[in-house]
Amino acid sequence: MDDAAQRQTHLEAAATEITNIANEEDKRIQAVRQRLKKAGDTHNTDDVTKEDFMFIDSKEKKQLLDLGQKVARLGASASADDIRAVHNELTQIVEKAIAGE
Repeated sequence: MDDAAQRQTHLEAAATEITNIANEEDKRIQAVRQRLKKAGDTHNTDDVTKEDFMFIDSKEKKQLLDLGQKVARLGASASADDIRAVHNELTQIVEKAIAGE
């Protein structure tokens, strides 16, 4: 597999993981949510959408879904700067979400 194909494969995997975080639906995340719930940790209900979230709110979910799409669109020709930019954007979103706790 050449570098461009590997880059594409990795970016698609990253986009999937970002989407999983946004949806709080990955099996690993579901397992954590279930353990927290059983331990008595309450969930967060978003004021705007009234949706239940464990870790993020609806604004962060939208930001993560948008970022996941952006990563998926980067493609095999993505430069190191392109990848670094989406990495920094992801870091900002996550740090902001965690800071709210």
